[in-house]
This record gives sequence, C-alpha cells and structure tokens, in this order.
Amino acid sequence: MLDWGFKGIGMFGFKGGKKSASDPAGVVRVQAAEADGRDTEAKFHGPVSVLETLLDNAVEIPTSCGGMGTCGTCRIVIVESRGEVEERNEIELEMAEARCFSAEERLACQVQAQDGLKVRVLQED
Repeated sequence: MLDWGFKGIGMFGFKGGKKSASDPAGVVRVQAAEADGRDTEAKFHGPVSVLETLLDNAVEIPTSCGGMGTCGTCRIVIVESRGEVEERNEIELEMAEARCFSAEERLACQVQAQDGLKVRVLQED
C-alpha cells in the first residue's frame, strides 16, 4: 500500500505526516487577556507550533502569512515553561531584528508547542 503522508516541512515549519502514539502531546496554557483572569487551555498532539495549537483550539491570535514567519503578527511572550524553549531560528531572528522585538517576544509560528508552556498573546499595536 502506498503511503501518501507528507513528510516535508509543514506549513507551520514542523515535519508533517502521520501522527503516532510517540508524538508529543499536552496542553499549552494561554494567559488571559480578559478581566476574568482565567487561562485558556489549548491541547495539542504531535510536533506542532504554538500558532497551530492556538488556532486548532479557537484561541484568537493575529496571523496573516499562514505560519511562515513572514508577517510578524503572531507575537507571544513565553510566561513559563517546564522545559527549555528552543532559541530563535533564522527566520525568527530576522523578523525580531527588523521589528525590534524585545528579548521576550517570540513568533508563535516558530516555537514548538510543549506540555506546560504558558504564553501570552500580544496584540498588534
């Protein structure tokens, strides 16, 4: 039987293809922007970006380039994490320098989701 699963770099910068039981899974918490103060939980399964996780869970986040890292609108701040969050990649470094991001600002499309990650979505100015 032929396997037509896409194995290249996906729309959000991570390898696509079939999901398996060994793929990472968990919950990304989104810090509340509303006055009620309740965080939103965004569940994920598989190697996906924070942007994809938020969109899949109907969390509002600005984006216009489909997760390619070219628009710079899916800005987040990582509030806390259980593990190390990877450094900015080349795409994100270019955008951060061009737009004068603070050290805490990241592009949600370039950060891989991990269980226990807590982020705050930044709105466009």
